[in-house]
Amino acid sequence: MLSQVVTNQARQQRENQHEVADTSRIREFLRMNPPSFTGSSVTEDLENFVEELQKVFKIMHVIDPERVELVAYQMKGVARIWPSWGISSPEN
Repeated sequence: MLSQVVTNQARQQRENQHEVADTSRIREFLRMNPPSFTGSSVTEDLENFVEELQKVFKIMHVIDPERVELVAYQMKGVARIWPSWGISSPEN
């Protein structure tokens, strides 16, 4: 019984530390003033958006799985719903 309580407390502490680290990482990313992308204007340059984010990621030493999560913070308007359109690949 006691060992289960200790195990649960340790797990909870790790989860809390992970949440704090995630929040700190997001704050750090947003402080870098990364560009946003709406996808609603033909004058928006997607390639420039990607290049600028890659610069930020390089400075912050961001790994690929984190990049996806952080990019989601910078997708605005129409661009934010692109993934939900469910566009099928040619195989489907």
